Amino acid sequence: MFLRFFWGLLVLAALSPARAQLIGEVPLQQVVTPHFTVVHPPRLEGYARRVAAMAEAVREAVSGIVGNQPPRTYVLVGDETDEFNGFAMVFPYPVIRIYATFPQPGLIGVQWQDVLEVLLVHEYTHIAHLTTHGDDPLTAILGRYPGSNTARVPPAWFIEGYAVYLESILTSGGRVADTTTRTLRAQIAREGKWPTLSDAGIGPLERYPGGNTRYSFGAGFVAFLADEFGEDGLRKVIRAYNAGGFDFSEAWERALGTRLEPLWELWSGLELARAQAEAEALRRTELPQAERLSAGSSPAWR
Repeated sequence: MFLRFFWGLLVLAALSPARAQLIGEVPLQQVVTPHFTVVHPPRLEGYARRVAAMAEAVREAVSGIVGNQPPRTYVLVGDETDEFNGFAMVFPYPVIRIYATFPQPGLIGVQWQDVLEVLLVHEYTHIAHLTTHGDDPLTAILGRYPGSNTARVPPAWFIEGYAVYLESILTSGGRVADTTTRTLRAQIAREGKWPTLSDAGIGPLERYPGGNTRYSFGAGFVAFLADEFGEDGLRKVIRAYNAGGFDFSEAWERALGTRLEPLWELWSGLELARAQAEAEALRRTELPQAERLSAGSSPAWR
């Protein structure tokens, strides 16, 4: 991760809007739009232009829900890995890293119409969520400086859960209702191994497949919270958390007058009831055993 971060800083330091630059032996070019600068090697120019157009298309929708207009964002596009993924960082400048690789079956739902759209919504949600235009005391002296627009970082379940929630309501894809996500939570609920809210807040927790606690459980919980308190409620919590020196649970209580832990217990109980009802319905079917076993798996895996 540090090498990726350092490479990103090096790209930003070396680039000039007037011409392509060289970092080592890699020539880089740019696609510039009103709100994004997409940096790419020449061989990926077509893909980079598609990324730029899609980024502009998703920006207004994401910003409208999060309630923040981030500054210019740099998108670094490459194909030096076989992993379809991306990540975002907001220090020292907002940067999204995109890997131009086709996703492996089972990782992405086959019914998603545009996996790039889902990926950009997810990563740009991080940018909109974790940047702020609120002035800190130093900006009055130094003006805008790298990192001056960085917001406070909440627990991992909210960081990833919020991004998965937006990817799910703004696109035809998303993981909130994805079969794999729901099946994972249902199985863990039936086994009585539901994580605590503290577990879901630990970023590198790998207790569940692929460290999915913060994605699968975070997304389901954020969707539940959005249903209960509305998207405006989530925005109030983010503003309260960024404005104060208290932790995220206290910010939640101050903003909405309720505690998070009982809400987590309520949601986990609802998920367990759903899992048990689905298991009972499956046992009552007349499907052959092989079909019953595969009924909860990802469409790609079927």
